[in-house]
Amino acid sequence: MKMIGKILVGVIQFVVILILLMIGLASVFILGKINQPMELPNAHGMTYQQLIEDRLEGYKKNQEIYHYDTMTGCVMPNLFGLGYGVYLSSWYTYAGMNPDSQAAKSILSFDYEQGFVPKNVTLQDIPTAWWLTFQKLSWFALVDGDSSTVVKACRLSPPTSSSTGY
Repeated sequence: MKMIGKILVGVIQFVVILILLMIGLASVFILGKINQPMELPNAHGMTYQQLIEDRLEGYKKNQEIYHYDTMTGCVMPNLFGLGYGVYLSSWYTYAGMNPDSQAAKSILSFDYEQGFVPKNVTLQDIPTAWWLTFQKLSWFALVDGDSSTVVKACRLSPPTSSSTGY
């Protein structure tokens, strides 16, 4: 019985170390990418960090204009959306690797039309395909998304080169 307990503890320790290693490697990859120009045509050389800074600055200006708590009403939902974007990017990248899978079949045609789902993803392309998908989803959520249903204080115009200096 003690032997089974030791084996079980060893397996759990291995899994925890593996998960921490994966999180660490993913963090290093993302930190390396956020300061590189985004690979989107509308970004015009803007980095991901500049996009986030531009959006936060826009919310601060709108808070002063509309006297609306943009941190609670605008920023927090967008941060939740970005977290959800991490999940969706993973799902869409998997679907790009396995176009005949149930995951690929469950994705809306709108997402394929918008180019959110990468095509012909191989194992070596996973990080790059995931990052590009994350950029596209973030840009859509923070810049191009339908703002007609959003509180006026949360509506921001597309970033300009003068606003961020890119």
